[in-house]
Amino acid sequence: MRKTTRRHVMTLELGRFEAWQVHRTTTRADPQDGSSLIHLVPKGGTYGYDLIAHVGCETFLRGRSLTSVATELPEIPFSSLHDIQQKFLFYFGHLHRRRAPALLAEWFQRRGGVTWLIDGTIEPGTPMYFGVYAAEDHLLLDAYRIPTENAEAMVPCLKQTAARLGMPRRVLHDLSEAMATACEQALGNVPHTVCHFHLARDIGEDLYAAPHARLRDRLRQLKLQLRLKEQRKGQTEWLREHLEAPGALADALGDPHAAMSEATAGHEVLVAYHQWLLDYPADGHRQGFPFDPYLLYFHRRVARASASVDALLENDRVAARAPQVLKNFARMLRDYLCDAKVVEASRDYEAAFALFERLRTALRMAAQGDSPLHDRYLLDRSEAAGVQQSVEALRDECRQRCEDASDEASRQRHRIVYEHLERYWDHLFASPDDACRERTTNGLEGWWSVSKRRCRQRNGRKKLTREFRSLPAEFLLVANLENPAYVEAVLDGNLSRLAEKLAAAGRTAGSWTQWRLAQHPLNQGRLPQRLIRDDDFLTTLAMAYDDQCQQPAA
Repeated sequence: MRKTTRRHVMTLELGRFEAWQVHRTTTRADPQDGSSLIHLVPKGGTYGYDLIAHVGCETFLRGRSLTSVATELPEIPFSSLHDIQQKFLFYFGHLHRRRAPALLAEWFQRRGGVTWLIDGTIEPGTPMYFGVYAAEDHLLLDAYRIPTENAEAMVPCLKQTAARLGMPRRVLHDLSEAMATACEQALGNVPHTVCHFHLARDIGEDLYAAPHARLRDRLRQLKLQLRLKEQRKGQTEWLREHLEAPGALADALGDPHAAMSEATAGHEVLVAYHQWLLDYPADGHRQGFPFDPYLLYFHRRVARASASVDALLENDRVAARAPQVLKNFARMLRDYLCDAKVVEASRDYEAAFALFERLRTALRMAAQGDSPLHDRYLLDRSEAAGVQQSVEALRDECRQRCEDASDEASRQRHRIVYEHLERYWDHLFASPDDACRERTTNGLEGWWSVSKRRCRQRNGRKKLTREFRSLPAEFLLVANLENPAYVEAVLDGNLSRLAEKLAAAGRTAGSWTQWRLAQHPLNQGRLPQRLIRDDDFLTTLAMAYDDQCQQPAA
């Protein structure tokens, strides 16, 4: 028996054409199976695998907007392009989970195991994306969408990844108690350690909390920044009307023989002081609070600027020629620095900063590289042993200072450091025979950052709430295609074979429609609008809960 069907299909290579497909009922192998349409287009689909691969890579891998891709494919309706984009995630996710585990598990086994980094990323009001990352290989092994970060949601994810790839050698996570519990429940005796970067950040935030709040509040009460802003605005407007040679000060800074206008020189110098004060973030290393306590940096610049302008005005000739506004500036800074509450808060802030720097030195967490927030801070085996000894010595010193320090503020600072180190001590350092020297989750944090940046490029929106409510977790796996080792293992070494591999995965991927329906946004505790708009919603809601309460307690 034969049946012939016709449908219009479109591929990137062949364009749009009408396909005639003959279906045979036979007991022997069909010699024409190798040329079947299913190798070009999904069953029942219109658009080919090469088109699906192209749209998916251009948007999810290269961050192009769907509108931009649409200009290259004018024959395809925009709504169909969106479906093609989602189909890419469907088939690629199936390809990853069908082909990668066997290849990667063998690879990891030959190397003696793999260290997992686990972490989640979230946007306000959205579910969490939870990832499992191979630390040494820069690969995202698996990604899941879960309602929120709790052990009950993470345990099945860890079990599924372990079932596919085998047990890890070690797991590294942040300070979350939920993640520690999930590791213990899902992975048994596999050792798990905490991220040194998260530990340092947590200690720093607690150390700085009190002095930072006091200095910030006093700065607001004295309105120093507001007064400086008003003065700066007034001087900028004055110079706009009176300044004849805008580059004179810059020339004088580079050449001591360059002349400046006596009428405007004092005002130009004042604006330059302001400009230098506002550049206080340059004292940091782009690590964010508490690694870069910008309020303290600002306070330090105020102190340096005050000393400089006071020394300048001590010269009688300068004082005689200086405009009154420059003297007002000097007095403003002096009044702030002489305030008793500012003196006390800044002293405590500096003491906390010094202790935090000692901790960072012991952990060897000083800023390094071009991206210190995402640097991995790796240590070789000998360095790791030295770090453990240094941190242990600091912990013991802090324990002693908790009792012996002369003032309460000092005792509290050392207590914060000691209690944090003591709490996580058993999970702070990897075994000496562990070949992996990974000690932060920054590799996975960097993966989240790159994925979010591509989302913003693709959609042109800073906020990702809409995307994170609807995108399946598979979109996070796409960046693996930039890893040569992954391309070698999963695509036989050639990214151009992606369409071919998607076609092979498509034959066992199951129903695209059912997968799409399963990707509805996960809104924790939220009901669909069709339910809440029912005329009898409140009555039904009350009855449902009343019936639940009548049941015997579990």
